[in-house]
Amino acid sequence: MFPPQVIKALKRSCDDRIDKVKDKLDSMKTCEFVLGLVDLEMNEKYVEKIKNYENNIQLIKTEKLLYTFLANPQTEKTMFPLILKKYDELMGISYDLSGNMVISGLNAEGDHLEYCKASLSQREYIKKLCDYGENR
Repeated sequence: MFPPQVIKALKRSCDDRIDKVKDKLDSMKTCEFVLGLVDLEMNEKYVEKIKNYENNIQLIKTEKLLYTFLANPQTEKTMFPLILKKYDELMGISYDLSGNMVISGLNAEGDHLEYCKASLSQREYIKKLCDYGENR
């Protein structure tokens, strides 16, 4: 089992990352409003970016829930495959949104490929934690 101070630090890291994404989301929503007044086509492009930020928040919240489950030895082992399944669903959405942003010209293809590569490492980390929780 993970020591409580480790779980606390991991959850705090999630909260910090959520706050950073929320700040970007708030800025983007302001930008979307202004662009919506000026250029409807440009506004539609930014909707994908907003959806991506919202999805990123859900990914981090899912990770935080995993830490909560790991901290509780009473958590049913069946919860861990469900967490991984939810994480994978959110990752699929994230890849779609990131790809759409390349198509719309908001992101470079290289940025999308780098994001996909980095996210695979994160997904493996989440999978290992879920496997640990399921088999402990």
